[in-house]
Amino acid sequence: MKKIYVFLSGLIVCCILCVSCSDNAAESATVPTVTDFYPKDGEVTDQITIEGANFGFNRSDVDGHVYFNGIEAADYISYTDNQIVVTVPRGVVTGPITVRRGNLRARTSEKFLLRTDDPLWGMDKGTFEQYFFAEDVVYHTGKSNLCNYIYNADGREVCIGESKNYGEGAPYQPNAGYENTKPEHFALWDSEPGDMAIFQVDIPTPGGYYVAFKASSGMSNSYINVAVSRDLESLKNPSSVIDNKYSKDVENSGWANYTNDLEFGYFLLEESGTYYVKMLMLNADMGTTAVATPKFIRMYN
Repeated sequence: MKKIYVFLSGLIVCCILCVSCSDNAAESATVPTVTDFYPKDGEVTDQITIEGANFGFNRSDVDGHVYFNGIEAADYISYTDNQIVVTVPRGVVTGPITVRRGNLRARTSEKFLLRTDDPLWGMDKGTFEQYFFAEDVVYHTGKSNLCNYIYNADGREVCIGESKNYGEGAPYQPNAGYENTKPEHFALWDSEPGDMAIFQVDIPTPGGYYVAFKASSGMSNSYINVAVSRDLESLKNPSSVIDNKYSKDVENSGWANYTNDLEFGYFLLEESGTYYVKMLMLNADMGTTAVATPKFIRMYN
């Protein structure tokens, strides 16, 4: 009798192991794989075809789903074991496509690119950033004072050169001992309403570009306008039309408090090449003697 129990116990263990191995093999065989999808870009409601294997022959039986960067496809046009056709859902952004079969998933290494009517669609983003310094200024007027700075060992700002202002468009000059010192940041001081500074920048690729900086002011009703153009002479013209879409108020928080974080843009630059960025200092009371001080001025896409 004891031998029969031992035999039956062994038989049961073998059956369990065989069933387990069989289940594992079956599960492994049903892991979906994605080999391709097309088209690689599209708009909302466009049809996208996904090719691969082990998707399942009936979507409801295998609990099959398709996600565009985490958002499920809007409609399932067709679903077979090696091809799925779906439509792009609303709310989706550029990202990978995931096919899920039950708890098993396959994700594309290539991203689906959402195409929109945004003029910046397909253009580079996050590939360019440039801080402006006194050497980048090609034109400035009035009392606007170009100041380059470094930080000393104590973390304090040290002025290494300025334009020695109070002369119309006075040139920038490094201070003695700092002739070959690379600046760490830049500020535009002492401007009066109507003063401007124009920076030159080389743009590597078309796209949407922004201009941003911190600003302080000890005056009320101050604001700054930014313009970008390839035409330097038009920017120099003090009578040129101001596009107030690119004007921002500077809160009176004191001259030493750079609590105004201002961003202007985007500016759609349709060609690569040399551009000019104008900062026009303004105040609702054009008779006042000071406006605002922008600092850490940069341009990026």
